[in-house]
Amino acid sequence: MRVSTVVAYGVIASVFEGAPGDGLPWHLHPTPHGHRVIRGRTRLEIKGEPTVEMTPADANRELPPDIEHQIMVLEPDTIFVNMAAGSIDQHPLPEPRPAGEAGEAGVLLVDGTVVK
Repeated sequence: MRVSTVVAYGVIASVFEGAPGDGLPWHLHPTPHGHRVIRGRTRLEIKGEPTVEMTPADANRELPPDIEHQIMVLEPDTIFVNMAAGSIDQHPLPEPRPAGEAGEAGVLLVDGTVVK
């Protein structure tokens, strides 16, 4: 999966492009966080809530701070954007992972470990 990140005006926006099975492992953010699908379809799993499949027809999904979640790509050529307020120090950049592989870098895992 490919990622491009822009930090400007107090907002971090990471644009991901991936194939079925690609995704971001369970992680969390210290500030509110948004997820929006631009093309294709994703599965957003949020701890304690029903799993949601998202498409471009869906509005931005806002998550509160410190909520565990993971995102999986369900269709070829899917593009999604994750947005968060704050500095890059508050939000280590997620390292996308191919299907079946653990995250390699930049994700705050649910056990508190920051994987770089």
